[in-house]
Amino acid sequence: DLPSYLGAKFTLAPFPIHEPASMSDYVIGLTGGIASGKSAVSQRFEALGITVADADAAARDAVAIGSDGLADVVDMFGAGVLAADGSLDRPAMRRRVFADPDARKRLEGIIHPHVRELLHAACARADRWPHWAPIICASVTTRLRHF
Repeated sequence: DLPSYLGAKFTLAPFPIHEPASMSDYVIGLTGGIASGKSAVSQRFEALGITVADADAAARDAVAIGSDGLADVVDMFGAGVLAADGSLDRPAMRRRVFADPDARKRLEGIIHPHVRELLHAACARADRWPHWAPIICASVTTRLRHF
């Protein structure tokens, strides 16, 4: 019952309806560009009790204050990447990685494994049958290799 005008796209896997299954074994991908309706669609899924694992939220959590991801970023790039409050200084980090492709690759190499770990954990917490599979909500610019 999702409006067809939303630009969000789905990848659906068939569900075995004859036997119970762990919903963490099934994942539905929800992708789309900026303002394509991913948030609206994922909110509808959440309203139905469906687990939504948002890759953008996981990326923020991966470098939250006190996280291993942020510590790894500081180890690689130095304390100069921190804002006064101890959070990641995103504008400074953006300037740095967009000016240096190798720095961007190093940053992705740090953050992506933490994001994948958070997404896997969210999927593993999904309820068992007959509930729906977890939804991975990601922008088309999110590149999570080997999910």
